Amino acid sequence: MKMTNFTDPSYGRVHKGGTMRRISRKQIAVLVAASACVIIIAGCMLYHWAKAQTAEALAMAQTVDKAEVKEMKNDNIAEKTSVQLRDHWTVAAFGLDSREPENLKSGNSDVIILMDMDGKTGSVKLVSVYRDTCMDIGKGTLRKANAAYANGGPKQAVRMLNDNLDMEIDDYIAVTWKSVADAVNVLGGVDLEVTKNEFRYINAFITETVKSTGIGSHQLKAPGMQHLDGVQAVAYCRLRLMDSDFKRTERQQKVLRLALEKAKKADMTTLNNLMVTILPQTATSIETDDLFAVMKNILKLHITETYGFPSEYVCEKSGGADYVFPNDLERNVKELHEFLYNTEDYNPSGYVLRTSEAIEEKKNRSKRKKTQPEEERWTEQAQDQPETTQAETESNIPEMETEPEFWDLETEPFLETIPETEQKGPNGYGPGFEAVPETNEVTTESQAEIQSQPEPELQTEASTCWRRGLEK
Repeated sequence: MKMTNFTDPSYGRVHKGGTMRRISRKQIAVLVAASACVIIIAGCMLYHWAKAQTAEALAMAQTVDKAEVKEMKNDNIAEKTSVQLRDHWTVAAFGLDSREPENLKSGNSDVIILMDMDGKTGSVKLVSVYRDTCMDIGKGTLRKANAAYANGGPKQAVRMLNDNLDMEIDDYIAVTWKSVADAVNVLGGVDLEVTKNEFRYINAFITETVKSTGIGSHQLKAPGMQHLDGVQAVAYCRLRLMDSDFKRTERQQKVLRLALEKAKKADMTTLNNLMVTILPQTATSIETDDLFAVMKNILKLHITETYGFPSEYVCEKSGGADYVFPNDLERNVKELHEFLYNTEDYNPSGYVLRTSEAIEEKKNRSKRKKTQPEEERWTEQAQDQPETTQAETESNIPEMETEPEFWDLETEPFLETIPETEQKGPNGYGPGFEAVPETNEVTTESQAEIQSQPEPELQTEASTCWRRGLEK
């Protein structure tokens, strides 16, 4: 059938009925330009809105005065080393076992992680400093590394890391377990495998974490591949009763790696929500522009290697506490710099050399006391102790939190807040709890682990992450 013709009055052209008239190239160009303008304007509005939201959230974070930040600069290292470190952005992350998120100026830092980022390549290296590592926490006092934050807050903790490791840390961030749980929840959880040994203990930690954070969760029903929410991920990070603190460090690094991968797949709205959620619960020296530069370049970042410090160590008791003594701090610092900066034949500072000798003396003194008769040990300990008043002694004892103990956790009152909880095990610990075999070896190890259990600003004057390779 012949189609009807009609005349387009606008162009004076004859078109077959049912077809659309052609649009000129000029009109197409105008439409494309207009669309691009709309997208750019919308993107700018979203960018500035997200940045404003992040800045507002960061304003609620607890920070140190910038004058104090400058005081944390390490004057012990050589100028050559200082220049080399300027190509890296190093952040110290402290995980505090504190149930008072409004006060992050003190408390034991049971998680200490150095995050070193090369802005040019996007590679991130993680160094977990074992919390029981013997270090000079200030003024020649040799204590566990986690005690520095309790004694002097982030300023002293950062200075301890700088001095003992020959570092120049640019910034710090301190978080609580609640903020970690919130962050994982915002990212939608993480997927990992829970072993049978981990499953034996994780439900007790889930229950305790619900109580301490006020965030709802549920207990696991079996070992194997799991999708963990924030509370469950935190419980996983805290496990160590069935193995060691070193294995717990590996679990923490695993969760951090998985969280970064989830963040890389998240959109800007989710990342902004992440910042708005956790920043009010943190203490940090990182500025808004630095945080936003990280958010913009999140796809560029990737964790390449992880490390535990010290890499060579021996575990000994000293003064009744379990210590991780570096086997020669000098050698361990050399290996650390080779790992982070590919520096061969690094020469540690005089401060590190003196501290290394002091740690060796403390370690050897502990070994000697093992072989002494009990009466001689008590006499030597009394001679070693400086005289202090009771008030001075009490003022030097930081408040400490402990991990959940299986025999005194009162779980039943708050298990109602945990959906899907099955109260089958002893004391309501759920299906994940299995009785530990009652042998002298296991009992002694478990008690020793729990008794030894106390339980995360730095920016140089021109130190910003975009100057270290990240796009501002």
